[in-house]
Amino acid sequence: MPNTFTPNADQKNDEIGPINICEYDLFPYSYKIFNRWGQLVFETRDIHQYWNGTMNGIDCSMGVYVYEINYHDPVLAKNFLLKGNITLVR
Repeated sequence: MPNTFTPNADQKNDEIGPINICEYDLFPYSYKIFNRWGQLVFETRDIHQYWNGTMNGIDCSMGVYVYEINYHDPVLAKNFLLKGNITLVR
């Protein structure tokens, strides 16, 4: 998972999300982004959808956000929870 992105419409690092290198689907899957106050600013269950630095169509402030990724790996027959930080730079 990258840890910094710059959503400024220059076609470079405008969205952020996990890079899926598996050859199979990880399901169920969820990807959430929270701001520093714990407010949910983004959520998806589509492994191909990334966060573009907005909440309800409005640009989010520069700063550090927390991500949480939940998924099930069918090959390992195991659930995983990943957490970390993302820095949004404008």
